[in-house]
Parts: sequence; structure tokens; C-alpha cells
Amino acid sequence: HQIRNRPGDFLEDDTEVEKVIGQNKLRVIWPRRLGEEPDPPGADIPKGWGHIIDAINTDIVIPAEHTINGRQFVGEYRIFHMHDGGKGAAVITSLMEIHPLNSRNSHLQKLINEFQLKFEEDMLKCQNKGRKKRGLRALVSSKGQNGVSSLRGKNSRLSSKERFPSYRRRRAQYERDLEMKKFDHDDPSDPYTSYGRYDPYDPQLITSLWFYGYEGSLTEPPCTPFLSWRIMDKPMYVSTGQLKQMQNLIFNHVDENCQPTSNHYQGSTARPIQKQKQENDMYRCTCKDFTSDKVRAQSGVYQCSDDQYKMLHPEGGSTGFGS
Repeated sequence: HQIRNRPGDFLEDDTEVEKVIGQNKLRVIWPRRLGEEPDPPGADIPKGWGHIIDAINTDIVIPAEHTINGRQFVGEYRIFHMHDGGKGAAVITSLMEIHPLNSRNSHLQKLINEFQLKFEEDMLKCQNKGRKKRGLRALVSSKGQNGVSSLRGKNSRLSSKERFPSYRRRRAQYERDLEMKKFDHDDPSDPYTSYGRYDPYDPQLITSLWFYGYEGSLTEPPCTPFLSWRIMDKPMYVSTGQLKQMQNLIFNHVDENCQPTSNHYQGSTARPIQKQKQENDMYRCTCKDFTSDKVRAQSGVYQCSDDQYKMLHPEGGSTGFGS
């Protein structure tokens, strides 16, 4: 069946949502579940687990570490999910390529903006550390006080001891509006879903229902082999400007101690593409295997026709794959 996802209850700029510029990636760390509410993002992934698994991280890697039919991609967007019963982890992956018209991916840009803030904040801390040694007055961000951008709004002034303050504030507002029948988020399965939640599974990011799958490992040390990879069969689009911005964020970031954090080499932080050791371990799901939940509910059709297959999979359903 298709991957059934739920966005969760958080905005990309919530203080509870941590943004990390790592050695080889941009990482969003989603808050861990502490009870019924609030919900992190999650997905029901076809692996026999039978329920929605919480997302733990969303990573951006430049360039991609997977190919399809020998075709290389400029980047990779991954959502990691950890089974709460210790049965392993699953990764939903969308490959990136430049839009034919060089159009910007507006949903992805929301995350990029958050990493840009982190990049600038760390740079300002680095500069102020040097100025302090020279007895100079600290620089202040033009966007806010103490080097923290005002784009973060009230979140930046909340006590770190508060748990999920941003979510709680929106939930209180939601409950007030619910009484006045002002707001309907159209998600009866989750009555406390927040305003404007950031959806890491948005169609601009996860562009297909169908995917390649294989059992594999992390693509960085310790390369632990416990992941179920789901590589969506259609890439997401980004602009050249967005690609350059993401490259700059990863390759040129310095921490607050003025130390470069990237391990890039010749414009890449990705490991070399590896050949599949056992091709039988890799498979592809197409509309011949399942139709969308919407089509099933409306028409009772569980497999597409040959004509529909040609339209939905114009490349012919080839299974060439590398990682």
C-alpha cells in the first residue's frame, strides 16, 4: 500500500524543533513523543508494522547518495522513522533535481530559511567571540537582539524549561476558535493538529506514491545495517539558487568557536555510490502493485491498467538502482 503519513503538530520554526548543520548534512530533529499530544510527524510504512511510526529526523544531503538507472541527482531529502518496539528503522527518501524552469521549491525553502538563521547565528557568535578578546563591543543582529533573528518571534524568548510551548500556545488558540467554529483543519483523526503545521511529507517534497525499496545500512559510520529504505521513484524539484544555498550552508558553516564543521571534499559530502550486493534484495512498487488509497475507496480498483501504468511510469518501470 501507499505510504500513509501524518504531518504532526509542529511548525518548522518552533523552538522544540532543533535544526543542526552537521559535517555532511542539514538535520531537523523532531521532538520525541511524551504522551498522546503533541504528535511528531509520522508515517505508516508498508513493512508489516501496521501503524504510524514517529519520525525522528529529516536530513538533507548534498549531492545524493542514490542513483536510479545510473542517473545521478543533486541532493537527497530523507525522513527517518524509528519503530517504537525496536523492530528497526525506515527511511523515506526523495531525490532532488533542478526544476526544468529553475522554479523554487517553496515548501523546502521554509526549512532552508531555518538553517540559514542557524548559520548566521553561529557566524555572529564566532565574530563576537573574537571581538570580546579584542575588547570590542559585541555585534547585534540587524534582525533582533543578541544575534537571534526576530524571525523566530516569541519562541526565542521562551524559557527552556517549558515543554512544547509553541504547540501549547497554538492548541489553546485552536480550542478557543473551535468553540467559535472558526477553524477546521479537516483531520478528524487528530483533533488537536496545530495551525500551519509543517508537513515534511508535502507533495512538493514527496512527489510520488510509488518507490524502490531495499534493506540496507546508514550511509555514514558506523554504517549499521538496520534501515528499510524507501526511495520515491520521482524526484523533487529545487532551483539552482536553492542548491547553492544548501551547499553553502553545509560546506561553509562555522560553529560558535569559529571551527569549520564540514567534511566536504571537491564539492561533496556524500559517500561514493555503492553497487547493490544482491540485486534480488532490491524491488520496486508501481501502480501495478497498488493504487492510491483514494482510488481504492472511490472505485475499488487495486491495480492500474496498462495505459495508466504508461502514464504514471513513463520510463517503463525499470529497476536499475544504486546506493
